[in-house]
Amino acid sequence: MQIPSVAIIPFCIVSFVIQAWQYYRVNPDRRVFNAHFGIMFGTVILMFADVFFSKFSVIYCALAVVSLALSIYMIRLMPPPRH
Repeated sequence: MQIPSVAIIPFCIVSFVIQAWQYYRVNPDRRVFNAHFGIMFGTVILMFADVFFSKFSVIYCALAVVSLALSIYMIRLMPPPRH
């Protein structure tokens, strides 16, 4: 079973945008060693892997949906905005 990239890439892009927003809003001291950065990096790698190795598209789709769900869940864990 093959899932087209057109169905997988939007999940990755939305997850990346949500994590980028959270990443810049939280503004931690150690920016690279942060869960937000890791998920952002992972979604970029996942997009490239989907384009170049489309043989595992079912796994890539599952990972993209999990990263999007994790991104949405992490919104609840954000600290209140600074004034």
